[in-house]
Amino acid sequence: MSIEEKKAQAKGQAQKAEGHAKDVAHSDVFRWLVTAGLVTVGVVHILIGVLALQLAWSGGSGQETDQRAP
Repeated sequence: MSIEEKKAQAKGQAQKAEGHAKDVAHSDVFRWLVTAGLVTVGVVHILIGVLALQLAWSGGSGQETDQRAP
């Protein structure tokens, strides 16, 4: 197989892959998964923010965190 034939074959495969990628990108399942992923990331950020605010507002009680008996 010559170099030109290999280039033509690679170009054809790339175009086929691009077509499949466009089909997936426009599918309802893909859109639903992207939406669910973005919502999940948002929820995680909110939880981290709430924990950070709780830690900041607690101000530290000055007590030892070691719970062992004396």
